[in-house]
Amino acid sequence: MYHFITNPNSGHGAEAWHTIENYLNAHEIEYRVHFTRHDSHATEIVRTLTEACEEINIIALGGDGSVNEVINGITDLEKVNLGYIPTGSGNDLARALKLPKNVITCLEMVLSGKYRRSMDVGVMKTGSSTRRFIVSSGFGFDAAVCYGILHSNLKKVLNKIRLGGLVYLFVALKEIFSSNGNKVTLYTDDGEPETFDNCLFAAAMNHSYEGGGFCFCPVCIDDDGYLDMCLVSDISKIKFLALLPTAFSGKHVRFKKYVHIYRAKHFRLESDKKLHTHTDGEIGEMSMVFEAYLENKKLIFCN
Repeated sequence: MYHFITNPNSGHGAEAWHTIENYLNAHEIEYRVHFTRHDSHATEIVRTLTEACEEINIIALGGDGSVNEVINGITDLEKVNLGYIPTGSGNDLARALKLPKNVITCLEMVLSGKYRRSMDVGVMKTGSSTRRFIVSSGFGFDAAVCYGILHSNLKKVLNKIRLGGLVYLFVALKEIFSSNGNKVTLYTDDGEPETFDNCLFAAAMNHSYEGGGFCFCPVCIDDDGYLDMCLVSDISKIKFLALLPTAFSGKHVRFKKYVHIYRAKHFRLESDKKLHTHTDGEIGEMSMVFEAYLENKKLIFCN
């Protein structure tokens, strides 16, 4: 039995489900579909499905945010076989995993059982709140971009013409000229703290990509027991505007004066003012303290 958690409002989600449903029926595959109706609905559905702590097969249809909601509902990561069929606009997880764009090809990969493996899952902590992430978690500029996208009508328009990913770039350009750097102190595992007087953002990464295709941590590995972090500081807005396009190919790491790459099991950032936070593009609370670390169990991923 396969449980499909489907977001009909993600990119071409409704169209993709219709195609998948026809395939499942034609091949007499036992399944049940659960359509999400509102924010956090996928988390509620998955929590109910997994509370019995028995092994279960779940396949998420949607974008990175849909997968984020699913993993935050899982009661025991090691009891769930999770598959993913990307139908969103950013699709950074699919990009990092090099998943096929054809939904049936992607479905067949999951159903074959050939690609099961363990994957790290990150946790973001702000104050008393914790939330898992599978792609990345951000503090500052990149989280402010996610906030801008959430409140943008442009994404809905671009999704209709299959160009939803462009909204990340448009909102990022807007945020460049409205965001200001802030003073932060970074703590990594047992290392010495580092202070940055003009930090623009920090992204804790479990995969290489975030924000609709920015390859912030090019050598990030999702099962090595570490998170990578990209921190950008002490850069003018004009220089950042010139540097940002190089992040699509990961070449921004050459600019070591402004771009700092770390690898650790636990990151802690303390800011002199409250900043936006996000997990996999899902908006978190504004906070002066940001922590990112790994869940104590790995996820069984089937793509």
